[in-house]
Amino acid sequence: MAMSKNFAYLGGISGVLLIIILIVSVPAIAEQNISSVCTIDGMCQHEEQIRQLITLIPVFIGGGAILGAIAYYLFYERTAPVKKEADAALSVSLMEKDESKILSKLVSEGGRITQSEVSRIEGIGKVKAHRILAKLEKRGIVASEKYGKTNMVKISDKYRKLFLKD
Repeated sequence: MAMSKNFAYLGGISGVLLIIILIVSVPAIAEQNISSVCTIDGMCQHEEQIRQLITLIPVFIGGGAILGAIAYYLFYERTAPVKKEADAALSVSLMEKDESKILSKLVSEGGRITQSEVSRIEGIGKVKAHRILAKLEKRGIVASEKYGKTNMVKISDKYRKLFLKD
């Protein structure tokens, strides 16, 4: 993500530099190619018209760049920013039944619960609680820390805002 943003900035800066180089160099190159064949009073009428066009080249290049920027701004498809974290209800609905039971208990207890309390949830024993909590911890949803002879299980900081309304 950050790398593509850097390339976008680099591309924008390169484009601006290219336009500046064109504005400065094109009139000088075009003026070198004017040949003076018919000279009455020192200058032909078509040469004067060409010199006027050459002086307008930077205006055409700059105007084209500005029109291009305006067109890009108007027609570039903007998308609504995507929510990085899923809705809490959706997250719970995608979990296994026992995982969602444990997470619901965690939420109802304010985000902190002992592992022994988890094992007292209906249909979940000590071994099952340990296995489910290990899976949730591996995915980063919960974190556990020693708390006496058991563990204190809490919703990780990453998901705290999603599940708890502090």
